[in-house]
Amino acid sequence: MKIYNYRTDMPRLDGERVMALGFFDGVHIGHRRLLDVARREAREKNLTFSVFTFADSSEIKRDTGRLYSDRERFFLIEECGADEIVVAGFDDMKNLAPESFAKDFLCGVCSCRVAITGKDFRFGKGATADADALAALMKESGGKAIAIDDVMLYSKKVSTTAIKEYLKVGDTVRANEMLGAPYFIRAEVEHGRSVGKTLGFPTLNCNLESRRGILRRGVYRSSVIIGGKCYDALTNVGTCPTFSEREEHAETYILDFKGELYGEEVRINLLKFLRDEMQFSSENELKMQINIDINRVKNHK
Repeated sequence: MKIYNYRTDMPRLDGERVMALGFFDGVHIGHRRLLDVARREAREKNLTFSVFTFADSSEIKRDTGRLYSDRERFFLIEECGADEIVVAGFDDMKNLAPESFAKDFLCGVCSCRVAITGKDFRFGKGATADADALAALMKESGGKAIAIDDVMLYSKKVSTTAIKEYLKVGDTVRANEMLGAPYFIRAEVEHGRSVGKTLGFPTLNCNLESRRGILRRGVYRSSVIIGGKCYDALTNVGTCPTFSEREEHAETYILDFKGELYGEEVRINLLKFLRDEMQFSSENELKMQINIDINRVKNHK
């Protein structure tokens, strides 16, 4: 998949394309429906399936935290069949008039023939234009725009906000249903303090980066993919208060696995919240609780 980083002097892209427009934080089932429509339109018309989005570092929705990093978002978008992504900084777009965004950027620089958005899509300086305005502007330039209806689940709109609300309280089951796949942490395994190894439960340590505060602190039933094989696992999200607190991170114990993974990139799927993070009075008390947690993982409870 090609990735184009937009700049103001960017030359016109070769060929014509169908473009899905949005931030796509989470790439949830609403996003996936939109991306699926774009993919089918592109394949039927023999055009490039492209996605336009903003960079993670952009100010757009900055105060709400991120479900996924750019790398993780782009990985999921590629899984949905995209041929390319055009990434822009919000500062490069925020002052564009709606007409300039549609005619100069989409139809001009991007050679977009069909734009696919959600019903609530807003664009142009001050977010003054909506999906209907985009359809009218695209038509004037010889293209078209399609707005996709919201997806509903549990009597509410599937959205990044709703998913974050579920994750914040530990309801990974509902969050994952809205995502259409398990919420995951994809990170490079780091060296920790070897406390888990000392206790007899060696763990993978992963930095949580920009997603701190999104997940409820505690222990999760999880799974880890290694060498194409899926392993049951136990993941603690938090600060490990029993052994002098550290910054929020994720520690994962993989059942029935032996080997070194330092420096390797792993994908940890969070499947079900089991309990809150606790401070234990002794190592033995902690080890007893870990064994209880492992049994729950084995029994999928």
